[in-house]
Amino acid sequence: MKTLTIAIFSLMLAGCICTPSKPEIITQVVKVPVPVKCEVAQIEAPVRYFDQAKKENTLFDNTKYLAAENEVLWGYSNQLKAALEGCTK
Repeated sequence: MKTLTIAIFSLMLAGCICTPSKPEIITQVVKVPVPVKCEVAQIEAPVRYFDQAKKENTLFDNTKYLAAENEVLWGYSNQLKAALEGCTK
């Protein structure tokens, strides 16, 4: 019985050695988003006009400062949006 077992294992081992299997190479295309670093020029923060206003100014002057600051902040916001759109497309 022992010799039969050794003979069977020897034949199985010889069978494995005789038929080497070649690796099967399969090429697949996988669409995965890859992060890309976005280089954007530094956008300077705008000047805050109302912070520089004097306490002696009238209500009309302060309103003008706030309106000017609002326009500047809208422009700054549009610059940031444009930079972001350039990175996301």
